[in-house]
Parts: sequence; C-alpha cells; structure tokens
Amino acid sequence: MSLNKREKIIQHLKEIKLGGMRRVYDDVLQRCLKAKKDPEDFLLELLDQETAQRRASAMRKRIKM
Repeated sequence: MSLNKREKIIQHLKEIKLGGMRRVYDDVLQRCLKAKKDPEDFLLELLDQETAQRRASAMRKRIKM
C-alpha cells in the first residue's frame, strides 16, 4: 500500500527528528490553506513552531539541572 503525500511528509519529519513540525503540520496546513497563504508562509510557520518548541525544551532541560 503506497503512502499518500501527507503520510510521506509526516514520515520524513519523524525520520529527521522534526517533531514540533510533525505535531502542528495538519493545523498549520489547514490554517494556511484557509487564509490562502503561499508555500513560504506555510514553511515559515512550521519552522517557527519547531524553533519555539526546541527553545522551550532546552529551557526546561536547563531548569531541571
């Protein structure tokens, strides 16, 4: 059974360890489609979400030390 585009994208995001992007992918995609945003806006929002999650995770790790 072949994977559809979404499943392939999610699989790649998991493989390259972009969990933040993977978690918000569907929501961001729907929001960008509804607002008729271009692909760069979609990608930028995904990257912003990934970066924010990584910063928050790093901060939590520092606090636990």
